[in-house]
Amino acid sequence: MQLREKVAVVTGGASGIGRAIGLALAEKGAHVVIADIESRRAEAVAREVAAGGVESLGLACNVASEESVEALAGMGNPAAVEPIIGLLSDRDDGLRMACARSLGQLRAEAAVPALVKILDDPDATVRIAVMDALGEIRDPAANPAVLEQLQDDRWQVRAAAALALSKLRQKESIQPLIDRLREEDGRLRDDIAAALLSLTTGAPLIVTPTYTTPDGWRIEIREPLTIEPTGDRRADVTKLTRLMARAFEEAIAAAPADWHMFQPGWP
Repeated sequence: MQLREKVAVVTGGASGIGRAIGLALAEKGAHVVIADIESRRAEAVAREVAAGGVESLGLACNVASEESVEALAGMGNPAAVEPIIGLLSDRDDGLRMACARSLGQLRAEAAVPALVKILDDPDATVRIAVMDALGEIRDPAANPAVLEQLQDDRWQVRAAAALALSKLRQKESIQPLIDRLREEDGRLRDDIAAALLSLTTGAPLIVTPTYTTPDGWRIEIREPLTIEPTGDRRADVTKLTRLMARAFEEAIAAAPADWHMFQPGWP
């Protein structure tokens, strides 16, 4: 069968047999959609597939949900985002987070009002997923709501807000980000030195996660992290640091068993 330039959808593609099928299809020249209820792992596998020279996209899909499957089936149609938007009100927090990330991957501007609406959700992990999506969609209309998240008591929420604001690229966000940076302790200042070195010398900043495989160690050399300099060094360092933190977050999510610490990361 001729698969070159065809589009293949692999459900359950984030691990095991599904991942192997996705890689095999890519070797045959097919573009591959990795669909899995574990959206972050799906995105990680999609990057792995894309390294073979084809296009790949990782999306959330729960095959036990008729609405989720219908949304996946209509992915190429702008109307397909409506079923996913509807699932944002589901009682299952995991499904809501997966749908938010999928809307971000699809750059679904139509979903921005619904995403902004649930930024008052009491579950911090849901709000973080929503801000991730808003950052990917890059609709300036979301900026005021995301700015409010900088005042949250949880540093993880503030970090997600800062990253989303760096992607939304609105001038009114620069001073609040500077003020927030001055107030933060070490939990949000990690890796700032590396970001500052990159910005001041022009050297590329490259994240290179390492994983264990049955055949030994595997090193993934990612594309350099880049931003468009604003001339404000503090703001630029903040943006680049958030990108680096997100890259590490994705690497840990892809292979959590390979990551550990010898000392506490926070109190």
